[in-house]
Amino acid sequence: IDAHGGGISHALGTGGRDVIAEIGGASMRHAVDLLAADDSTKVIAIVSKPPAPEVARAVIERLAAARKPGVVLFLGHRFAPGELPAGIRPADTLEEAAVTAVALAQGREPSAPAGEGESLALAQAEVRQLAPGQRHLRALYSGGTFCTEALLAWRSLGLEAWSNTPLDP
Repeated sequence: IDAHGGGISHALGTGGRDVIAEIGGASMRHAVDLLAADDSTKVIAIVSKPPAPEVARAVIERLAAARKPGVVLFLGHRFAPGELPAGIRPADTLEEAAVTAVALAQGREPSAPAGEGESLALAQAEVRQLAPGQRHLRALYSGGTFCTEALLAWRSLGLEAWSNTPLDP
């Protein structure tokens, strides 16, 4: 968000377990209510691992009721056209969520996300920098969200990956 000229009024972490069916997204729904009531918050962006379907519906309903522009990224979930209420934009990556949130906060239309071709070209440029014979990439993440996004990207490229927080336990 900072790299795109925006800022954050509040960042509220609810934890990945909040969006399981048994918890029901209680913290996330409460966070949306708090942000909706805050005058310094212009856009509400939600980033989460995929919630249980009933939790996703409840969170999106709460976000729609907030009457502020919203951005939703449920990692690994692609929204169908028209699936989200008016005023709520989908995002497929953390970068797209940031770009969209900043644009909405600045009162402009978000730019189109980078296409898979552009992303693939960036990845191929990185691969060319690897040492000859290098076969493994290791990454250490301080949070599960970045790890999940990386695992999803690698899966989409057909790459095998191992993690202590696997996509498919």
